[in-house]
Amino acid sequence: MDPSRKRQVRLVVALTAALCLAGALMITTFSAASPERIPSQLIAGAEPGKTYKLGGKVVEGSVQRSGDTLKFEMKDPKGGATVPVTYTGAVPDPLP
Repeated sequence: MDPSRKRQVRLVVALTAALCLAGALMITTFSAASPERIPSQLIAGAEPGKTYKLGGKVVEGSVQRSGDTLKFEMKDPKGGATVPVTYTGAVPDPLP
């Protein structure tokens, strides 16, 4: 086989493999993502006992610590609805 033809075949195989790996990475990333909800969306239709990714602002003065448990209230980013939150486990850096 001609050496230039070999290089061309290797390049096509390498690019195909790279595209397949990139596609698999994108599929894995997007399928693992969970949608973020704001307090008003939780009030409108939350299932009891289910875990949610919550977005919003912590209500000032609502944070209470008790051992590994952190209790606080979250409000919509533009005001409005608030929901009580109970978090158990390691406290992330952004929280007080």
